Amino acid sequence: MDGAVHARDLKTGDRSWRFAPPGDSNPEAADLVVQAGSEGWTYVTSAQTRGLYALDGSGKLHWHREAPLTTVYPRGKVLLCVTRPEGGVEYRRTVHALDARSGKELWSHPADVFGIGKNPSTRMAVALRYDTAELTGLRLSDGHPLWTVPTGLDPGEQIVDEALAGTALLSGDGRTVILQLSLANGSFAALDAGSGKTLWRGRPAAVQQLNPFGTTLFTTASPPVGADFTAGRGPLTAYSLRSGHRLWRTAGLGKGLSLVLAARAGLVLLGITGGSHPGLYGYALSGGKLVWSLPYEGDTPSVPWTAASSGNRTWVSSGTALLCLKQADA
Repeated sequence: MDGAVHARDLKTGDRSWRFAPPGDSNPEAADLVVQAGSEGWTYVTSAQTRGLYALDGSGKLHWHREAPLTTVYPRGKVLLCVTRPEGGVEYRRTVHALDARSGKELWSHPADVFGIGKNPSTRMAVALRYDTAELTGLRLSDGHPLWTVPTGLDPGEQIVDEALAGTALLSGDGRTVILQLSLANGSFAALDAGSGKTLWRGRPAAVQQLNPFGTTLFTTASPPVGADFTAGRGPLTAYSLRSGHRLWRTAGLGKGLSLVLAARAGLVLLGITGGSHPGLYGYALSGGKLVWSLPYEGDTPSVPWTAASSGNRTWVSSGTALLCLKQADA
């Protein structure tokens, strides 16, 4: 397959449309980055053409604009854009928002940031300020800061703070923010998304992958800094998202990168990459008991599992391998 964007019918796999940027009919395989928007719209960025392209559900190009080194987050009527400067190493980022249908700029945030959390909602985004390393909640409709709170981080630690900026996570209901506070000791905090007030802090013995699903925060071990990508060890742990109460903890998962992929139908889906037991594992949402396992080594062992869910199906991928899991009928 070429480096263009291909849309396929979810049921049949038939190709619905193909897109390549004007003037670049055969883009390189790694050039285009695709983000799905609402109502079938798709947003494509290209490093080669330095452009941002907006396509409707039929693949028709509605607008494009220059957007070099920009990451986009489609959120309903708003397209959130985070841009880094060109040339050299620079940790500053700018944030602005476009109308998702017309491409017209709606607002820009006056302060530079290290970055934003990777899953802004349709109501707000969470950004780590460059000058103060404070965490601020930005209202997506107009960019207004809803709150700004200190994190205890040192803005002089630029590499560290840039990495931590991307760890800010919003819960699915938009009520809670989870932020990694250290890459050394694993401490993290849960904040109220409405006020920025700290609800509780976690202090695990090692850095964790943080995964809020529903009313629960799931954590698994991250590989130690400088260690092999799949060297993470430790249990799968579940906390009450709002109170911090530990609900359950499994036995150690052994060597391998363990990622929580989904939590639905009473199960927590875990993907393990590398190690001696790679594959997919289903744990009971209540109690954490292992319900089933599917040993599976992806086509590319160094690529972690990812997942997307729709209806009663969950699609999971590791490298070029794609599996579809169907929820059992009640």
